Amino acid sequence: MAVRTEMRRIALIPIQALGWSFGMFFAITYTTGMLVEFVFQGLMITSSWALLLPQIKGISLACYAQCVIETLIYG
Repeated sequence: MAVRTEMRRIALIPIQALGWSFGMFFAITYTTGMLVEFVFQGLMITSSWALLLPQIKGISLACYAQCVIETLIYG
């Protein structure tokens, strides 16, 4: 009776690609949230993002650009 040994292949995910994919996901999610906040101003989505990104002061172009860069870096 022969014993058959098999080597299992492990798929390795490059950590840099994983980080960038999370960063892009967060940036897209933040952009979608800000668009919803801009259209429906009574939803107060900005206050929930303020817990994660303390620099949020409201909806402005400078604040948006800073927060998108931060979400990419946090990813």
